[in-house]
Amino acid sequence: MAKAKEEAADKNFLSDFDKMINEQFTEVKDMSKEETAVKSFIDTGNYALNYACSKKLRGGSPVGRITSFWGRSGTGKSLLMAGLCKDQQIDRVFVLSGEGGGITEELFDFIGAPKEKVRYIPVSTTGNYRINKENGKIEEVADKDMPDKLDTPTYIYKRGAILMMKIILNQLEYSGNKTKVLILLDSISILKSVRAFSGTQDMGATQKGFNDLFSAIDNAIEKTNAIFVFSNKVYSNFGDEYNPFKQAGGESVIYNPSLSIKLTALSDSDDISD
Repeated sequence: MAKAKEEAADKNFLSDFDKMINEQFTEVKDMSKEETAVKSFIDTGNYALNYACSKKLRGGSPVGRITSFWGRSGTGKSLLMAGLCKDQQIDRVFVLSGEGGGITEELFDFIGAPKEKVRYIPVSTTGNYRINKENGKIEEVADKDMPDKLDTPTYIYKRGAILMMKIILNQLEYSGNKTKVLILLDSISILKSVRAFSGTQDMGATQKGFNDLFSAIDNAIEKTNAIFVFSNKVYSNFGDEYNPFKQAGGESVIYNPSLSIKLTALSDSDDISD
């Protein structure tokens, strides 16, 4: 009898405790009532790849998640990324690309992807910077200090990839609109820190920029059901015969994607024949 009273008292306390916590933290969620599983996928246009990714013939890149395509030049990273635009679920595509990016108008024409829903935004750095019109000096600029007008009498301001992603995802989240947005970054390896871009020593700033990028967008991608896909180049990993190539950008680039797809040329595998 005493044990039953103790259990009842515990349940009453837990109920009151939950009520207090819910009042203090309006964003608190009951995990048992939340659906966190991926509900849909974007078609890559390749049945075999789709099935390897999702066990579905028409489901490749997961919605609300981050996907990476990585490998040597010429293995089809940009082609697969552009092919995602053909999925009819996608309403708008933003291509963030810099000099040397592989996603071009010709590529969309080649695969028959609709260009009218694609918006292209050039980007070179992870962070923002400004260029002094008088002497050409480049200075890093915090998000809060970026003006609405990017061309001023003294400076030309340039947004970095982090702020671009924040603007796109914030507009999507706070509008409450259900528009399905695909963001393609081709390639993440072309992004530099403002330090490196200005010609000074990087001192690890580029990898920190990648860490900041993923920490800024990870939850927003899931909340908005956007799809973020980036490509990445590799460099020679000398001394490791099992993994002769390694991704550029450090650990955050490797471990943040929910789906990481390595692409190889036939000559990189044992399947090649005469």
